[in-house]
Amino acid sequence: DVVGIAPLMVMRGGLNKTDVCFIGGILSDYSDFLILRDNREVIITIINYLVQNKLRHKIIFDRIPESSQNFIHIKEAVSAFDYPYRLRVSGICPSVKIEGDWNSYYKKISKGIRQDIRTSHNKFKLLGDLSFEITDEKSYESSLSALFEFHERRQAVKIGRSMFESQVYRDFFHDLSMKFLQLQWADISVLKINGRIISAAFAASAAVTGIKPSIFACSKLGVPSISDTTTRQPESR
Repeated sequence: DVVGIAPLMVMRGGLNKTDVCFIGGILSDYSDFLILRDNREVIITIINYLVQNKLRHKIIFDRIPESSQNFIHIKEAVSAFDYPYRLRVSGICPSVKIEGDWNSYYKKISKGIRQDIRTSHNKFKLLGDLSFEITDEKSYESSLSALFEFHERRQAVKIGRSMFESQVYRDFFHDLSMKFLQLQWADISVLKINGRIISAAFAASAAVTGIKPSIFACSKLGVPSISDTTTRQPESR
């Protein structure tokens, strides 16, 4: 019975040191465990296995979404051992929770914010016909391809490369994403101008992640920031 996925890899360094970290490392916006239930017990089991393996120099879990309910369990689990680790939380790209429809929400916000929204909308309109869509099954492939392309461009600017430049990585995440989409465990939302996609976001369902819908990957329009860092080294023996 599969209760979760631990997308981890071993990163080898000098002096025969090996670290365990999330797949993708600095090439991903966000990283986390995908757990269906019993989050705390599953995470403790994973950390126990890594520590007892004794082949890892350090456990490095970077870019965990700040909204992830897994973070507190990860911190609890790694803190229980005299073992080096590093945890870093990434701020989620800004979003607005809307109760009801857009018009109802729009009427409740202040006049100043409504003016800001109109101003931004009018600037986009100068570029053409602006539209927002949640992708349906017919458009999964094209929307996913656009998201990969945006990620490559954005990461090229930020750090010089994207994990999706590797066909192996691209094929893996394509197949995984398509499975999530087909099972209705995720959505791809896109922003278009004149029918051309200019931004895309992939969000997993709360039923799968155990947290509120969160962006796994986003286009060049979203820029995460590091909001919290926890680092510890073991005491000398």
